[in-house]
Amino acid sequence: MNDETKNSEDQGTLLIVDDVPANVSVLFDFLTAARFKVLVAQDGKRAIQKSSYAQPDLILLDVMMPGMDGFEVCEILKAQEKTKDIPIIFMTALADTVDKVKGFNLGAADYITKPIQSEEVLARINTHLGFRRLQQQLEARTRELERRNIEHKQARQEAELANRSKSIFLANMSHELRTPLNAIIGYSDLIADEAADMGYDDIILDLDKIQTAAKQLLAIISDVLDIAKIEADRVELKIVEIDIATLVNEVVTVIEPVLEGNQLTVNCPADIGTLHTDASKVQQILLNLLNNAAKFTSKGKITFSVERSAEWISFKVADTGIGISPEKIDYIFQPFTQADGSTTRQYGGTGLGLTICKHYCRLLDGQISMESEEGKGSVFTVMFPFEVKGRELPLS
Repeated sequence: MNDETKNSEDQGTLLIVDDVPANVSVLFDFLTAARFKVLVAQDGKRAIQKSSYAQPDLILLDVMMPGMDGFEVCEILKAQEKTKDIPIIFMTALADTVDKVKGFNLGAADYITKPIQSEEVLARINTHLGFRRLQQQLEARTRELERRNIEHKQARQEAELANRSKSIFLANMSHELRTPLNAIIGYSDLIADEAADMGYDDIILDLDKIQTAAKQLLAIISDVLDIAKIEADRVELKIVEIDIATLVNEVVTVIEPVLEGNQLTVNCPADIGTLHTDASKVQQILLNLLNNAAKFTSKGKITFSVERSAEWISFKVADTGIGISPEKIDYIFQPFTQADGSTTRQYGGTGLGLTICKHYCRLLDGQISMESEEGKGSVFTVMFPFEVKGRELPLS
């Protein structure tokens, strides 16, 4: 294939439909010279046939032809799936506005009035071919985007299914691991009591280490179990009425042994009232926050405050611990995340506690927020409405 032929094909394919040989000859010559591939049909029937199999880029269609006129040809072409998008330019000696409107209503792209000026024809052809190429590019891009969207949707569905399967597996495995761990803790505690009674004080320290390690592992497994249940959408709420002051006292009793030299101040009015919510979930949230405060504070102060407003009960845990920088606050509620890698190495933990708190707060129609300054401490605030309906809420 020589360069001239290649350039000719690159310009596009045109179909001239006219029953007057002189008109066809003039158009054919100057359009071929303009490097178009030119096809010819002398009547409407042949025009429809050639348009169907040759798929020209544009059709120059005469209106006044014997048998089937240009309007009829246009109507048929626009009704066929293969040819409906091919631009059609009418060529006619008619100057009547009614005829022009009729052509446009049938789907024609343009109208050229005879006698034909070659420069005008060429300019209109190039204009409509440009529009057509842009339209084809847009359609191709749209199809590609639709294809990618379908692929992304399928991939997302597969990922969600895999994630749900993983969460169910973790929930089941965590449950199976907790049973023997509880047995280890129980038996080591029993052996420690018997050792003390029998005077074997030299092994009590080792038994205490076993218990401590087992309890730490149990806490990690419990966090994994909780987050797995959340991701698998298997969290159940048990809504009951609880006395807030009693709940606070129970939480403080549990947390006091892990304060490790920190001073705890509790501000909770005795007549603070009640909450209609899931007691175990609220207790777990508060214990998580207080445990974090104790973990990241060394010989400092922890303040646990409870306040009642017109619509909310708010629990606030403030500490004078290490705090975190403002740019890291956005990540603190994400799964398996702590302030940074050094924090995890120094203080341990899974980085799931605050993630669980956030999800449980949403399930209980509540809110959780944090304020912190690096080196000066952190303040976590949890707010709950007086009554939770127990409805399912989105976890994302």
